[in-house]
Amino acid sequence: MAKSSLGPGFDVSEIASMLSSMGIPRDFIEGAIHNPEQMMQMMQGIRRGNLQGSGDTLTIGRPNQAVLSREDRFLEQVKLFKANSARELRLPPIKITPLPRWRVLEEFTQFRPGGAYDIAAEFQKTHIRQTYIGMSQTFSQKELDDLERITLSEMLIRKTHNGSYFLCRVISKSMRLVAVSVAVEDPCGDVTKVAIYNYPCTFDASVEETDRLFPIGSILAIREPTYKFAVNGDHPMVRIDSPSDIIFIDSDSELLRGVHWTTGSIFGDAPKHPLTSEGWRTRGVEDFKAKRWLSAAICFTEGLKLDPSHHVLRLNRAEACLRLGWFNSALGDADEVLKAGVVDENLSRKAVFRAAKASYMIGKYARAMELAALRPNDNECHQWASKAQQRMHESSTGEYDWCLLFRESQRPAARPDVADYTGPVEVKKRSGLKGVRGVFVTRDVKIGELLMVSKPIASDYPEDNPNNGKEMFLSFNFLTDKICERSRFVIITRIVQKIWDDSNLASTLRSMFAGPNCATPLPYPALPADVPKRFHPQKPVCNIDITRVEGVASFNSFTLQPLEFVAGTKTINAKKDTGSFYGDVMVIRASQNLRKDDEVTVEYFPGCSSLEDRDKRTHWKFICDCALCAADRADDCSVRSSLVSDWSPSTTVPEAEKILMRVKETYGDHAERRRCGTKPDLFIAYRILADAYKRQAHQNLRYCKLAIEARMNSLESIGMVITDRSILGRIKQKNSLPVDITRGPTHYIYLCTMSVITVVAAFNALGEARRARNWLKVAVWLEDIHVGGGKALFVLRFTPILQDLHLMHVLEENI
Repeated sequence: MAKSSLGPGFDVSEIASMLSSMGIPRDFIEGAIHNPEQMMQMMQGIRRGNLQGSGDTLTIGRPNQAVLSREDRFLEQVKLFKANSARELRLPPIKITPLPRWRVLEEFTQFRPGGAYDIAAEFQKTHIRQTYIGMSQTFSQKELDDLERITLSEMLIRKTHNGSYFLCRVISKSMRLVAVSVAVEDPCGDVTKVAIYNYPCTFDASVEETDRLFPIGSILAIREPTYKFAVNGDHPMVRIDSPSDIIFIDSDSELLRGVHWTTGSIFGDAPKHPLTSEGWRTRGVEDFKAKRWLSAAICFTEGLKLDPSHHVLRLNRAEACLRLGWFNSALGDADEVLKAGVVDENLSRKAVFRAAKASYMIGKYARAMELAALRPNDNECHQWASKAQQRMHESSTGEYDWCLLFRESQRPAARPDVADYTGPVEVKKRSGLKGVRGVFVTRDVKIGELLMVSKPIASDYPEDNPNNGKEMFLSFNFLTDKICERSRFVIITRIVQKIWDDSNLASTLRSMFAGPNCATPLPYPALPADVPKRFHPQKPVCNIDITRVEGVASFNSFTLQPLEFVAGTKTINAKKDTGSFYGDVMVIRASQNLRKDDEVTVEYFPGCSSLEDRDKRTHWKFICDCALCAADRADDCSVRSSLVSDWSPSTTVPEAEKILMRVKETYGDHAERRRCGTKPDLFIAYRILADAYKRQAHQNLRYCKLAIEARMNSLESIGMVITDRSILGRIKQKNSLPVDITRGPTHYIYLCTMSVITVVAAFNALGEARRARNWLKVAVWLEDIHVGGGKALFVLRFTPILQDLHLMHVLEENI
């Protein structure tokens, strides 16, 4: 451990790690640690945002000058972390002497808010947090009664102590970066740091809240503890990745019989706990008003221990559980009050309301309607019956109010309230591939038919971040081998919080692919799990396999691409065709006619991605065998994507024609391409040419016709079949669309719609009113087969751009 002039026995590893993650060279950090004046100068430079450096140098200069690349520095740290982890794995477990009490406690004193070196106070503008995903982790599946007690001095560093539990009590206030850390002592008086990851409600919690969740004096039993050195230091700690490994022990527990704490009773910083149920209720209400939902639920639980028939406490806990998303527990509490037959009108109403709401939130719609019927004249209770009836209709028919759903999805951090729907699809094993499953249609399906509507297990938006703009979060995922944004880590913590109350969700996770390091998934759908009858907010309903949670989150997550209003000045970029997102709700429709037992697939990467990029970026541990990838492998396509990126808004017609010719040359005429039937980069090349023609159309209408032809060619290059390519003269079939409506585009669906609208504008400019109307119907059809909602949703989304292009009269004539 480095010696520091910052304070007696000061442990520098935490601050060194954080400063290093900001791109500050190691030698500068070491110098500052031994020089308080230099340290303060560096802190002030960071706070003003005018730190700069390159290589192994760092200076404090003018504001707004370039700052060291934090991501590059973080990747260097990742390399060091990998090397250190590999070295630790090679080294044998050894016994070490626990650190002195004062040295462990010093860290918590210095880094707490208001401490001498309070990082959060110094980094007012940007709070740095970093962590790793996908490391080797453990979780205990054994009951506490089946484990033997172990003391700190008996533990070996670099070892998970299977078959043992570590009894300890909290002796310090908490710290929180990513994990919540506390200092603990065992009955022998030996002290260590405990780092607790993934505990509910702690990721963005204040230290005031984490102090309440892990108060001084709390007695913990840590099942099968892992004792190791910290990531960026040589000080030992007990690391807890699965929060289900922590058991809070009551002071009168049989487990403590004969246990003697050599240091005596806990000192004065320990909070005084209420002695009555009313005292716990008062404290719980205080926490509830401060939005400390978990702390409030714990207080109400402690009060119920003293008075199990206290209906107010039970209903208060039900409401806290509703805020936590623990709907099963909320329903259990509210039901228990109803079963008790309370006569108080206010309590009865609250019990019905909360039971109905909890039932609704877990999809027990019939139960929600039954409960609401208990109070037929109560409008607030009746809302759950009304909403439940609508959800039941959606889930059984697949009929949704798409316009309303779209409007709801335009709100910040939108999570529309709809029911899941499963259409004519099922999950089953793919033939010829051992253990690989897919989604298949159970009957013939027509293009545009709704296949599924699915709400996520967990979602996250930038707007959800209470520290937005005030922190930089860096995470490296060893499962995907890349830096992850904050949302990817937050989703893991949210899944853990949902599992806390929902054993059925844990069963579902066990049926999902979680990567090569996890056991083969169980059959899907998962069988219903037993739900414990007794609930305690500090004890999850099942053991939490954090390795599987991280794997599921890493291999089964999607980046949200919500539908938007399409404005005339807005450029629509190519997106992955994974279906449509209404807020965080995914909607999957058939993009072509399917025959029974055909597999339903979605894009992992946009079709515009190069084959090299697709193969390099995949972390699903398989080589894609889709028709497009197979066809691209048969071509020499190494330069194809770079060709279509070589253009600008001023690209001339000759330049665009040259790009088109060169792109065409990269596509071969072979069986794989004919089977694929699509050339995504050719779609872009034709669009570039069409735009170049369009810029010349004001000089000569011939270019307007050429632009229409290029647009049609672009559509055909991604699978559409145009049945009437005529531009002037007689229309072949006046009442039919000029495209084959059994074949939709395979890629670029958003851009397809915009291309068609551009064709409508061109026909309108040529005075071809009927053709303009027919092609606008094609645009409506394209949107309908992809996002649904028919003409009504099309009008809602595309009116701005149609107004901008002076096409509203064409729309009105169509409708």
